[in-house]
Amino acid sequence: MMSSSGSYEEASMRIDRTFFALAIAAALLPSAAAFIPSIVEGQVVISEIMYDVASGVGADDTREWIEVFNAGASSVSIVGWKINDGSNHVLSEPPANGGLGSLTIQSGAYAILADDAATFRALYPSVTTVIDTLLDLSNTTDTITLINADGAVVDTVAYTKDQGAAGDGNSLQRSSAAGTALFATGPTPGTGALTSQEGTAATTSPTTSTTSQPPAPVSSYVPPPLPQLFAEAGDDREVIVAADTEFTGFAYNREGTVIETNVRYLWNFGDGSTAEGASVLHHYAYPGRYVVVLSIAENKESAADRFVVSAQPAHISFSALPDGGVSIENDSGKDLDLSYWIIRSFGQSFTLPESTVVLAGETLRIPQKTLKFWSGSSALLQYPNGTTALAAGQQSGEAIVPPASSMHAEAPATAPKLPAEPAWLTVGESSARDETTIPEVDEAPNPPEIVAGAPPETAAVSAASSMPWWLGAFAIATFGAGAAFLARRSAKREWNIIEEGSETV
Repeated sequence: MMSSSGSYEEASMRIDRTFFALAIAAALLPSAAAFIPSIVEGQVVISEIMYDVASGVGADDTREWIEVFNAGASSVSIVGWKINDGSNHVLSEPPANGGLGSLTIQSGAYAILADDAATFRALYPSVTTVIDTLLDLSNTTDTITLINADGAVVDTVAYTKDQGAAGDGNSLQRSSAAGTALFATGPTPGTGALTSQEGTAATTSPTTSTTSQPPAPVSSYVPPPLPQLFAEAGDDREVIVAADTEFTGFAYNREGTVIETNVRYLWNFGDGSTAEGASVLHHYAYPGRYVVVLSIAENKESAADRFVVSAQPAHISFSALPDGGVSIENDSGKDLDLSYWIIRSFGQSFTLPESTVVLAGETLRIPQKTLKFWSGSSALLQYPNGTTALAAGQQSGEAIVPPASSMHAEAPATAPKLPAEPAWLTVGESSARDETTIPEVDEAPNPPEIVAGAPPETAAVSAASSMPWWLGAFAIATFGAGAAFLARRSAKREWNIIEEGSETV
């Protein structure tokens, strides 16, 4: 049996161990707190975005701003924080660069991060917390991230122009502090209906106490579902009138992944023409500026994108060189892409390869060896679709009419055929030959006409094409002359016949 003195000593040791453990815990508590994520910082959220100011009020590069909201129960210092819109931007402590207020956001209060604090205050003088920072928000799609002084992400929000507020005077606003859904409505910088952890909705500027105000009514607005499909048709561009241009579109989802199947693409080129397909060709008949709209659909989702096309004349000159080559001079003042344009002469053609670019003010010369045929005054420069752009010796703006001689310069596909039975070898209405009666041959049939004043190459082609006719006519005339000679000798019986066994008298 244990003595009373032993029980006392054991209890004393237990008390000492308890106090020792409490002392260690108290010493380690500050260090352990450093590893606990800041719940307060996590309650600061991006609440409103003005990324595309209404058209007609000037450039929006100094009018962009972001609103943040403290949904926590305690105030938060944002000293050393950054805002990222593709690159990090520091927050300038007021009153630097025209800022106002401080870098401490009270619970349930708002603060404005402005691209230009002075410009913002001139537009919204009632807002009392304005922090100057650099912003470069995209007018199409962007992701905005709030980063604390330790480099940790506090909040991030992504948007696209399809959600609204694209140059119509509205801004994108958060529907709740807990969610990331955005909806377009009139801008409310420094105020709003978001609720803090204390259960109040902040509807005043940051310097006004929110605890003394009654709770704001809960909004009944239900934001529309976020779009899941997006269209990309490209940027504004310049094209050449009458030249085919390739238009290519893409479809992608919210994660930025390109969708390659089960998507329908419909193009409206703004000139009354439409086409369907992810990649299509189109050309404009007249100069001007056209709005091109790409509409896409996948199952029940749809989206659209648009851009502006400026159709300009080519401003080029086309000439045939004396050595059989051609030259194309770029007079447009900018580089021209002549990929797949066609050079045609004497029924033969040469297609310029892909990525054939003629620099502004320069001349492209193509030798006869490359063309693999001899060019001449009848040479034509054609668009990729086969429409004639210029004839040799012409420049843009002139009437595109080939020279008159070119109508006779093209070599015929086949040589002229002789009649099966020449008319001057027939007698009367009958087509049967009379072996004993040969009419007089006055002259051979006329050769194909050679146009007066035609260039040497035209005469050469005409002479070459008439050669079979002349040879045929010469052979027939020779045959007729021989037949006539034999007929006359037979009529006069001028043959010397020696019979066997006859004697000389």
